[in-house]
Amino acid sequence: MLLTLGGRRHDLTTRALVVGIVDDSGVERACRRAEALVAAGADIVEVADEVRGAPVVTAVVACAGVPVCVATSSPSVATDAYRAGAVMGRVPGGTGIAIAAGAVVVAGVEGVAEARRAGVPDDRIVLGVSLDLRKSSPSPAELLDGHGRLAAVGVPLMLSVVHAEGAGREAAAQAVAVSSGFRLLRSHDAGAARRVRDTIAAVLEAV
Repeated sequence: MLLTLGGRRHDLTTRALVVGIVDDSGVERACRRAEALVAAGADIVEVADEVRGAPVVTAVVACAGVPVCVATSSPSVATDAYRAGAVMGRVPGGTGIAIAAGAVVVAGVEGVAEARRAGVPDDRIVLGVSLDLRKSSPSPAELLDGHGRLAAVGVPLMLSVVHAEGAGREAAAQAVAVSSGFRLLRSHDAGAARRVRDTIAAVLEAV
């Protein structure tokens, strides 16, 4: 499976990508956070949202040195972010904007179908899945069955773990996810996600 970010194609056969989350306000703090995430192992950084504003997104694009994803509900912020160099977006209803920019679309199942109907190729679509570890249904096993219903969608899968209540629980969910076919790990702790990714990649490459 391939993912095209900007001008680079990533082979996701065995190796997942780590998406580090920039959640700091202000240009200087956001850039420091982005740089720290990259140093810890993030392959992509995500900056959210219109509260932080387009100037912050623009600054992160300039300082991160890796592909940048914008997460926003504002079409204008998304447009500015893509113009600044962001190559990936979690933007509800923003498929058309992403198409115009040649950016990767991150969406749910319905959004994936919409993007395909609009002509976005599968290597520029990501299915985003959120796993809330406080809930019993669906269970992690059901949600992380990457070789079943989710993998059948046919695009790269991205996992976001929420309410893990401990780094160990998040890492365990990430390990199961990557083993099951997920190929992007969205996390505040890029270093821990990188270690999970590298461990599972080594196992998959040895098989």
